[in-house]
Amino acid sequence: MSVWSPFPFVRITLVFVGGILVAYHFEDYLFIVGASLLLLFITYLVLVKTIPKPTFHQWSPWLGCLGLSCIFLAGYGCLVLHTATNFSNHLIHWAATIEAYEAITLEDTHEKGKSMRTTVAVRKARIKGKWREMEGKVKLYLPSNDTLNISYGDILLIRGRPQTVSPPRNPNEFDYQCFLGYANIYHQHVVRGEHVCVLAHRPPNPLKAFSLKLRSYFENTLAQYINNKEARGIALALLLGIKDELDVTMKEAYTNAGVMHILAVSGLHVGMLYWFLRVLLERFNIIRRSKWFVFIVSLSVLWLYAFITGLPPSAMRATTMFTFIMVAQTIDRQSNMYNSLGASAFLLLLFDPLLIFAVSFQLSYLAVLGIVYLQPKIYRWLTFDHGLLDKLWALSSVSLAAQLATTPISLYYFHQFPTYFLIANGVVVPAAFLIVGTGLLVLLTSFWKELSVCVGWLLAKTILFVNQFICWINKLPFSLIDNIFLDTAALLLLYGLLVALLIFLQIRKVKYLMAASTIALIFFVLSMKRILQQQSQKKVIFYSINHQAVAFVNGRHSILWVDKRFKEDKYTYPIAPHQLAMGVTSIARYSFEELAKKQVLPLKAWKGGKVVVWQQKIFIFIDKHSVALPNFAQKIKTDFLVIEENAVNALQALLERFDVGKLIIGTSNKKQLALQLKIQAEALNLPSHLLQQGALTIDL
Repeated sequence: MSVWSPFPFVRITLVFVGGILVAYHFEDYLFIVGASLLLLFITYLVLVKTIPKPTFHQWSPWLGCLGLSCIFLAGYGCLVLHTATNFSNHLIHWAATIEAYEAITLEDTHEKGKSMRTTVAVRKARIKGKWREMEGKVKLYLPSNDTLNISYGDILLIRGRPQTVSPPRNPNEFDYQCFLGYANIYHQHVVRGEHVCVLAHRPPNPLKAFSLKLRSYFENTLAQYINNKEARGIALALLLGIKDELDVTMKEAYTNAGVMHILAVSGLHVGMLYWFLRVLLERFNIIRRSKWFVFIVSLSVLWLYAFITGLPPSAMRATTMFTFIMVAQTIDRQSNMYNSLGASAFLLLLFDPLLIFAVSFQLSYLAVLGIVYLQPKIYRWLTFDHGLLDKLWALSSVSLAAQLATTPISLYYFHQFPTYFLIANGVVVPAAFLIVGTGLLVLLTSFWKELSVCVGWLLAKTILFVNQFICWINKLPFSLIDNIFLDTAALLLLYGLLVALLIFLQIRKVKYLMAASTIALIFFVLSMKRILQQQSQKKVIFYSINHQAVAFVNGRHSILWVDKRFKEDKYTYPIAPHQLAMGVTSIARYSFEELAKKQVLPLKAWKGGKVVVWQQKIFIFIDKHSVALPNFAQKIKTDFLVIEENAVNALQALLERFDVGKLIIGTSNKKQLALQLKIQAEALNLPSHLLQQGALTIDL
């Protein structure tokens, strides 16, 4: 018997995922794939019907390959059909000509920063004074101080046109266009409240509408009995998945401590609720009498919890996953837990194949897979006779297993590792059990005000204690190892190494140890090559952020020249990821005045402009202070001429003064003027780069 035989859904899901990934990168072959799928499926049916039973086992491997090929092609077609759009009436084709549009909201509004945001599905649009049917989704942004109350199912009339979501303009910057694209959203619209009118309220899904109203009721109930704002924000996030009131500083502290997973309705919360149910039912000796009764009660309660959280995708995924796990436990198929996980993943991906790219989906399944496979093995490392110590070790083994399985992908996405995750989870996870139980008690006893006030007080105190503990963890020395960069190749190598080592420990064959050693050697060689390249790099990077931001990189040290309007968020999101990818460990930020005073760079003011000589290359910056450039006796030779702050509207006069190697048009110029300068440069055959379309990296 093959090692894969007991796990049919595992191999089916893996092959299906392979088809999705291929379709994501090569999506233009749907007709060929469809024809091939039909042909293979017909061939499979014919062979199954015509092969004689005595020789059927000889054909089984070939039939298996044929069936998996069909599943692979089905995965390809599933993604292409899921993302297919009708260009004749889709926003992608008509967005630039829209004057106004009618849309229906697909979710309640969420507050983030200074804006309220929601997603709407466009139904029709006015183009050149005429209305026509339209389809497509738009991410809508409104000012957070706006009095307009928008909820799920509202039909809106919106004036203005949605804008195509822009791709990232800087290397390694977060790709918001791709992120929204995973939800089939390709447009966004920042709009004022007076340009939006609520026409009617007709929710497309009455069940979801009722779920969101129920969640809103429970949100108001918790807010009524938890007066402390900090505690209320944690309670709403942990119990209902509402993060609008979550303090940014506290959120960062939870992330750095490695316990951010408790602030999102996920597998942890569903698992805790399932554990509560089993303990409760076991106390009444119900589990021994009827396991199917337990299954029905547990299933009903878990889906009810998903319902009162508003049926968010994370809760739906977690509940679906636990549904399959409970089915396996009920029919005594513990050895096929992997099959249950594979089946739940297959079902979810069948409805939404783009889920495979969701970070939460990847982390959830990797964590559960790690717990199922690794936790029993880690638990057997130590034995305690004392019951409490044994329970603590069991909890620690769960954290270790989940962390081991998710560390590579966490480093890939978040670039940091919480050193004291074991201590943090050892306190926070049991506390989360208490918080969830107490929070549910507040909701269930809301009809008895005096009792709810007492329980709410206890809940707030528990949360504040956890917050203080998290802050203490973050203050410990070396509590966080950050600035870790992994590319895709390194991520795959780390998981390959982990799998090879686990197979070796399970089977104890030298060839798997050799495979693990080979992978580790490749990882080491690639890492050393990258480090050596970074130590010798010499670059100048002009970032595209609507401000002046120029980085002079020498090895692993970077000097960032910025203007006075530069703000921290302009560094954190567009610039920091690229600096990390380059291996920069020392970054110093200066304005022009600071650079000139401290003489960090060979930079000085010259004829109203600024001149930098870096690695024997000359950079001349022309800005609003250098509009009255004098006539020179001869042309000034410069390798790079940088135009900023709308200083020039015609290049001809400038080229009479300078012998330019390359022209750089900065982001502080007005967009229309920058494009005109780009056109002029092309007409004069002058090499140029427009920063408003992307950053520029110069290797020296």
